[in-house]
Amino acid sequence: MKSIALILINQKKAFENIGSEFSDKLHRKSIYLFGFYGMVKFFFDFSKEDSQNEFFIIFLELIMSVGFSILIFMCLSLLIYWSGKKLNGIAEDVDIESIVAHSLIPIIIGLLIVMILKNSLFFKSDWNNPYSRNSVLWISWLLYIKILLQGSKRFNKFSLGKSLITISPVILINLGALIIYFIVQ
Repeated sequence: MKSIALILINQKKAFENIGSEFSDKLHRKSIYLFGFYGMVKFFFDFSKEDSQNEFFIIFLELIMSVGFSILIFMCLSLLIYWSGKKLNGIAEDVDIESIVAHSLIPIIIGLLIVMILKNSLFFKSDWNNPYSRNSVLWISWLLYIKILLQGSKRFNKFSLGKSLITISPVILINLGALIIYFIVQ
């Protein structure tokens, strides 16, 4: 749990903690973080029209959101691991999985901040508008990319260029998803 708090403050120390933990604990923590992201994302997208549905349907959608996010982020972890191995990286799959999970922490915090601002009665001011809330999401996405880049660089023993190449498929996928999200919104 130390590494979850440290990832926002001191990434170098957080990566040392990740490197010293057992692989089964890292895998379990990664699954929890992937699932927690899915739960936060579900509540972020939840609308008042959805609350008209029955409890069973809402609960099923929540379970599907958590399961889908676990599946997607496990696949993204394998994609980064595979591209790192193609470039002769030395990271283990559980290390990359843990990096992807820990990099989601800024996004989770950003979603929670935007969700609170969007649904709050106390923060009704000029700065609480869609543009400022979207800037919070963009900042959290940039922190996500920064942590992915630093983690790939540290665990694969890569240069900055190789690390960028390693995570480039994930950057393209996430950037496309963010652009679609902002267009739809």
